[in-house]
Amino acid sequence: MRGLKGALYLAGILCLLAAGLYRGAENYEEENTYIKEEREEQDLSIFEPIATIEQGTVAKEPEEAAGPVSRFTQKEQKLLMQIAQAEAGNQGEDGMRLVMSVVMNRVESRDFPDTIEEVIFQESQFSSVSDGNFDNAVIISAEAQEAFNRIESGDIAPSIIGFEVKSSQELDKYFMAAFEFRDHRFYTQK
Repeated sequence: MRGLKGALYLAGILCLLAAGLYRGAENYEEENTYIKEEREEQDLSIFEPIATIEQGTVAKEPEEAAGPVSRFTQKEQKLLMQIAQAEAGNQGEDGMRLVMSVVMNRVESRDFPDTIEEVIFQESQFSSVSDGNFDNAVIISAEAQEAFNRIESGDIAPSIIGFEVKSSQELDKYFMAAFEFRDHRFYTQK
């Protein structure tokens, strides 16, 4: 009899533990849903698709939207938006598009590296890469995304291959000033 009571007592404890774990899982799911909804309300992107899983279903990869295939890899898209956010996040959509244009024009130039990644990480070319702000620009604004969409559709400012803050005149030694936009001065080849 004593063995039966002990077994029933143990079974009761196990049931309580299982119920507690189930409630904890429900609370965890509610918290994650809240975080996801909050991120959507802020209209922020971190480049990774968010898969929503309903209880009892199997997660699937997000389907690609129908339409033209991008000429940029996902890595190139991320790099362009990240450099624009880091260098010109306070310059609006046009300012970020101009920074992306500089990168794209350098890729096409014989005087600079041939890939987006090589251009961005070429030593001492972008202050945000040198000072670490590039690595901190992981949340990309809707303006940066829109600027990238314009670049992808061919809206690249021609000929500009450099920029700096207006207060600096370092690039005047190497390039010809073309125009100013907000806090930046943009340059072309001499």
